[in-house]
Amino acid sequence: MHKLARNTYDHQAMAILQQHRVNPDGTGRIETLFECEGQRMADVDAYSRDIAGKGYGVILEADWSLDYYGTFGRGAQDLALSVGVTPRRATALVRSNQPLHAPPVPLGPLQQPVARWLAPGTDPGATSL
Repeated sequence: MHKLARNTYDHQAMAILQQHRVNPDGTGRIETLFECEGQRMADVDAYSRDIAGKGYGVILEADWSLDYYGTFGRGAQDLALSVGVTPRRATALVRSNQPLHAPPVPLGPLQQPVARWLAPGTDPGATSL
């Protein structure tokens, strides 16, 4: 997945390249491999034309924001956590680099790709997190 993230706080954009796969162990956990975590784009229109020329098209535009992002500890194995929200949903998407034990609110695995969960026309109440 090629993703273009526009940051409202600094009006910059970042090109992100990710691979997603649903964990085959049946937990519903989605594993994300970041091949490019955020190359800054000075000219979003030129970047969009470039990837369109390579055969990529826009399949989803989402009003998405990170309500929280934090790391706990300084080592590679320490907890990293983000909470993503969108105005279309009453639920949030919690991403973590490791299982959360005894979370302060009930959580459940996302049973579909994030893009499908965000897509217009999906029932906002159909997926619980």
